[in-house]
Amino acid sequence: MEEKKEIKVEEQINKEAEKTTVDDKVKKIKAEIGKNIDLNIIENLVKNNEMEFEFEDVDYRIAKPSYKQRQDAYQEQLKKHVSLLQEKDENGDFKYKSEDELKALYKARGIDIDDMTNKIVNLELKKKDYLIKLGKLLADKVGETKEVKVYKAEIEKINDAQQTLSFKKTQLLGYSLESQSLMHTYSYLTYLVTEKLVKGKDLGEGNKEADKWVRAWKSFDEFMNSPEALVNKAAFYATIIVKPDMEL
Repeated sequence: MEEKKEIKVEEQINKEAEKTTVDDKVKKIKAEIGKNIDLNIIENLVKNNEMEFEFEDVDYRIAKPSYKQRQDAYQEQLKKHVSLLQEKDENGDFKYKSEDELKALYKARGIDIDDMTNKIVNLELKKKDYLIKLGKLLADKVGETKEVKVYKAEIEKINDAQQTLSFKKTQLLGYSLESQSLMHTYSYLTYLVTEKLVKGKDLGEGNKEADKWVRAWKSFDEFMNSPEALVNKAAFYATIIVKPDMEL
């Protein structure tokens, strides 16, 4: 049984190692969500700590999670983590390996995931510096100056590099216990922080009810069964704005 298990793991590592030499999948994913984060979105994030987008003529917005929402997500993460810890495959072996176990297997094949992480962190620090500088200029309403264009261009380059590294890292660690748990938590937080704008009813004689923002989905099941394009779009934007709050 142990020998069979090791063969299965080695086959998976070989497949994943081959994928890291090809950027086609990374490019395809980028094309689906756009080459980089829309800089108008960055401006809204800097100014308002929220993002708005449209899907099928409905306006949606995502704001930074409240303390209660973060605590709700934390409880959901704990529940999911325990469930994954207990899950076994058809052979009775635990289904998910830890990130440390996978990292060791990949490193033995010359793929250093910790180095990828360090590069992503360093890029994030550089991006934060540019965002702060850009935010100050936007707050001063200086317009589209040469300096603003330079900061935006640098942010685009960093986003591009981060996306490439992040997709490769996610691809390699996607089946780890921690990644599965985190993916579920991001989905749950997306469900919690996304709202949609309900247009007020026309009352006649020039009168109209006020528009109001409401929860986009009544339940997590409804969120999971929504159109994939809407869920992916909301999740992408939510990840950008929620990421700093993910250290629950």
